[in-house]
Amino acid sequence: MIRLIAGDLRATVRLWISAFGIAAGAAIAYSIPASLIGGAIRAGGLASLALASISGVVILFSTLAVAIVAGSSMQLHVAVRRRSFGLWSVVGLSPTAIARVVTTELAAVSLLGTSCGIAIAAAFVPSVVQEEIRALPGVGTVDAHLTAMSALIVVGFVSLFLVGVGRSAARRAGRTPPVALTTGGGREPRPRLTLRVVVAASLAAVVTQMVVTLPGSLHTGGAQVVFIGPLAIGVVAAIGPWLIPAVTFAWTGLIPPSASGSFFMARAAVRQATSRSSGTTVALMVAFAVPMALESGHDTLASATGGGSAPATGAELILSGPILMALIGAAASTFMSSQARSRELALTAAVGGTPRFLVTMTVWECVINLATAAALAVVVIGGCSLVEGARLATVSGSARAALSVAGSAWVAVIAVPILLVATVAPAVFSMRRSVPRALSIES
Repeated sequence: MIRLIAGDLRATVRLWISAFGIAAGAAIAYSIPASLIGGAIRAGGLASLALASISGVVILFSTLAVAIVAGSSMQLHVAVRRRSFGLWSVVGLSPTAIARVVTTELAAVSLLGTSCGIAIAAAFVPSVVQEEIRALPGVGTVDAHLTAMSALIVVGFVSLFLVGVGRSAARRAGRTPPVALTTGGGREPRPRLTLRVVVAASLAAVVTQMVVTLPGSLHTGGAQVVFIGPLAIGVVAAIGPWLIPAVTFAWTGLIPPSASGSFFMARAAVRQATSRSSGTTVALMVAFAVPMALESGHDTLASATGGGSAPATGAELILSGPILMALIGAAASTFMSSQARSRELALTAAVGGTPRFLVTMTVWECVINLATAAALAVVVIGGCSLVEGARLATVSGSARAALSVAGSAWVAVIAVPILLVATVAPAVFSMRRSVPRALSIES
């Protein structure tokens, strides 16, 4: 068993680098509320209450981002390895044994990644959080602190979550008939419909309850308005394996094949590997939607209370972790898929695709994921803003729906080059191999 694990880790190093990055990113994201809580404990008084309130919001946003992005990435991690699991089944490993191997691998990489992430966070996050706290009105100077206990809790929680998600996906892949996997004809496994429907329905119920009670909460500040958008994004992410391919197929189908051959091939690649493209799109959607939801909710609420459009209190603290997690998840999901993409590019090269055509094809695939994610974020958050504005208008004549995309635009400026590098660089590297060599590498 130990030799199998060690050999598999060496053979799939690209996937484990991505998993390591996700684990480290999740640990850094959670280090922000952990530092806030440490500062609240030391501060005492009204400052402690203010920091505890902000840390609660940060934890909610970070948990949504980690659950959506890390969960989707870990499931993609297992989906990319389905062929290997089929080969293991052929040589006698049971689904339980496969799950045990994957669990051991995930536990080792997750513990290493979260430990490195929390060590990096300890070096700079408390000081950054402390500077952000000083800018908060009425809080004053607070010593933000990441305690050893908080660090251990973050490492344990993130590691257990990643292992749990990966183990569940590995057990489902292990139960797939080996013949379907080893012949390459196995269809991508459908996500667990019942669980996702339950999650989506539960989140939708919470969103509905918040919308219904929004007018009555206005006299107490109406803070729940900033949570409606992120929870709605959670609903979309839960049904993402079905919704995202449908949306992608719909808008890309409007462009005729004669417009661009490379776009046509990229569209076909995205349609063929739905789990691969959906994982990247979900992460990008979260990156775009989180700042949009916070800013739009704050502006909508401000219009109802007459508070103007000043930045939301603690916005940088709230957004930093989720955006970091989402960007790392998008890059990791893209990097995980690069080996399978290399085989597709080799096949295209075998039938006459030039290097320029292949690079353009990978760029179009990146554009498709970005455009789909941005469109979903705008539609979901825009819809939430319209509903929020309509509900608040029943108690305030000045209430209006607001859609702010300034923060999301800055996220896009950061996300585009990151995603292009994660997509194009492995593709260019794979072109240096001969076509037979590229096709012989396991995906």
